Amino acid sequence: MSVISEVVEVGGSGAYAGLAAAPEFNAGPAPTGPPPLGSWGRGVPYDPSAGRPELLRRLLSPDWVPALRALVPPTAVLLLVPLLLAVPEDVIGGGYPFSNRFGAALALAVAAFGAPLHSASRGSSVVSYETDMRLLPLTVLVLWLAALWLGLRPALRSWRARSGGELTARRALLETARVAGLAGLVALLLGAAAGTTTGERSSRYLDDLGADDSGRFGLSLGAREALDAGWAQSAAWTVLLAGLVAFLVYGTDVLRRAAWERPGVRGWLVGALVSGRVAAASVGAASLVATVVVLAQDGLPADPLWLLLIPNGGLLLLGFGSGASLQGVAHSSHPDDGLSQFKASLFDLQEYSGHWRWAVLLAVGSACLLGWSAYRRRLDTVDRIRLAVVHTVVVGVPMLVAGLGTDFRMRPVDSLLSGSRLPADRVDLRSDTHTTLGLALLSVLVANLLWTALGALALPPLLSAIRRRPAGPDAPAPPPFPPPPPVAPAASVVVEAPTAPPAAPPAVPAQYVPEVLDSHEEFRRPAGS
Repeated sequence: MSVISEVVEVGGSGAYAGLAAAPEFNAGPAPTGPPPLGSWGRGVPYDPSAGRPELLRRLLSPDWVPALRALVPPTAVLLLVPLLLAVPEDVIGGGYPFSNRFGAALALAVAAFGAPLHSASRGSSVVSYETDMRLLPLTVLVLWLAALWLGLRPALRSWRARSGGELTARRALLETARVAGLAGLVALLLGAAAGTTTGERSSRYLDDLGADDSGRFGLSLGAREALDAGWAQSAAWTVLLAGLVAFLVYGTDVLRRAAWERPGVRGWLVGALVSGRVAAASVGAASLVATVVVLAQDGLPADPLWLLLIPNGGLLLLGFGSGASLQGVAHSSHPDDGLSQFKASLFDLQEYSGHWRWAVLLAVGSACLLGWSAYRRRLDTVDRIRLAVVHTVVVGVPMLVAGLGTDFRMRPVDSLLSGSRLPADRVDLRSDTHTTLGLALLSVLVANLLWTALGALALPPLLSAIRRRPAGPDAPAPPPFPPPPPVAPAASVVVEAPTAPPAAPPAVPAQYVPEVLDSHEEFRRPAGS
């Protein structure tokens, strides 16, 4: 016979539920906290973060994953652009192997963040050459900013889904700091890896960004030459730009709420948004026109390096069309060279063709677009003044950094000069040359102020008069931010009237014996079988 043992239920709803209340029953004290941690594999829960320092635990937190994913696209841009320039053997002159070409192209890409390119000769000549060049390939910078913006959008959606609502100011600043710190670390690593050092003289010898015998211009390497980029300045500017873009993405909710709560903040934010869109459209159109002008005059350049400078040409052409002066200055410490300069503007084209005056249409179009945007949003006078100030800064600063600056130094090598036949006491081989090419600072400021005042302050009232709007102050239109979610009202407290207590249950007769319910009754054998 098979016997099924009875199951004793302590604290349950079965027939033995009353055992837990018996005086002789002792179930032991209930646990008051998590089980103690110990070595893995002994039946004790394993916590991988136990025993780690607080700083290390924060650095290895999964919260860094969105920032890492967001930096993948911009880092890919900084690696893909030098790769495309270094793979063809004829893009970077000098005839050196791929490693030298890729190092030089990576240094040029890192220079897009404000790092100066430094080159120094290591040859056997009696003189040594050093060159510091400041040139921002704005195409790389624009692609990097766009890639970072696109990489941060999924991270923002992920944080919103995780938090279930808007991001607070503290969370936005924390995520901004993470993105900026990681971007600076990437810039440090790429800056340290950028640059190259060439060996013996190759089949061709070209100067930095100079022309060879056939007249080709482009990045080239010379014999026994070291080329690198200023990684410290590049990292600093990368942290600043990455932090700004990250806060504009993560701080969207914070900026939107501030715009609705404070009219002054709202005016500056609307001005920044309108100015950014107008500047992007104006510079894009000017860059397209500059590309067409280059292709129409010289045909397709042999070196694709000019593609990295398309926004530079657009900014210079837009500034020139606004009335700013384009000037080049070369100052040398050598007595035979001295100072040489040229200056050209719409009012004095020098020996250039009069067709360059058509560039004024770019400035006119930018001012009309700015005025139409201010009119469409019905900005009042104070907001239009804010728009004019912001637009002057947003357009003027890129115009000033779109130029070129070089510092060239030539020094005699005493150890080689002493063994040569040159009369060291009669020949002066020391020379310092400083060269700049770009728009003049004062002319850029004056030109942008005039055109911005025309677009933001004069055109909106004129458009209002043409469309015959009723007189009176214009009510400011709502900003391009959706309103914050309404706060749910507090629930009203409802006090219910007291009710009569429930009737007491009928008394149980003393002779009543409750029926014992046994869950194993159907499995027991009949008595006597």
